[in-house]
Amino acid sequence: MTQARDFDVVVAGRGDPRLGGAAIPFAYELARRLPGKLTINAAFHTATLVTDDPVRIDLTTARTETYPRPGQLPEVDVSGVDIATDLLRRDFAANAIALDIADDYGQLIDPAGGLGDIAARQIRVLHGASFSDDPTRLLRAVRYSVRLGYDLEPVTRAQFSQAVDDGVLDHVSPERIRNELEWIGGEERWAQMWAVLDIAGVLGSCTRRSLASAPAGTRPTTRRSISRSATSMSCSGARESSPGCCAPLGRCRTHRWRCCPRRRTGWACSPGKWTG
Repeated sequence: MTQARDFDVVVAGRGDPRLGGAAIPFAYELARRLPGKLTINAAFHTATLVTDDPVRIDLTTARTETYPRPGQLPEVDVSGVDIATDLLRRDFAANAIALDIADDYGQLIDPAGGLGDIAARQIRVLHGASFSDDPTRLLRAVRYSVRLGYDLEPVTRAQFSQAVDDGVLDHVSPERIRNELEWIGGEERWAQMWAVLDIAGVLGSCTRRSLASAPAGTRPTTRRSISRSATSMSCSGARESSPGCCAPLGRCRTHRWRCCPRRRTGWACSPGKWTG
């Protein structure tokens, strides 16, 4: 099966009151010119078009987001939002870069300094409440860090650890956590990502959240057995890969590993070696 190429398009401007935000009428017109399967999410003023090539085009109306409570889906406002404001609601600065294909064709839009982060090979959140607003960013931070060989920027790293300690993932539905884990499962370096999730304490939070929501008859007899099996799996995945597990955080509590820095590949786990 051919994997679809993926494009993200943000549409700024006034929408159609009958259809939704600006991305919705744009999506219908695009689907008329590029036949394929069009999916509309009117509540969030977004659409997805998968053409026959296949090309996947995700269309979003420029918007601001307000989180009523940590971990909940945001309330969306699309009234008069420009592209720069929309970019500043994103998860990481390296993801908050756009290329103008309208008024100033080819102009790069980078309000958060994402190009500098790419040059520095680092993942950086855009504000102090980022992981609290959307705790699934903890899993995405690990996924991007391992995939790209980037480190977490120091302040982001501290906020990451604090968010894990605060148990922010307890506020997220199991379905959203599962979706993020499925994205990780589709990555080439999924075993390293899994190892980092355990080392950073994220895996334990995911397990705790899943257990809390599972029907009583389907729950395992002990949480400890789940934690042990997950830790064993992740550590063996890191042990078998070299330069291997890009683990920007913490240490493996079971095998007492600690992460030591490696140039250009983030961090690699070394059994029995204590550095830093």
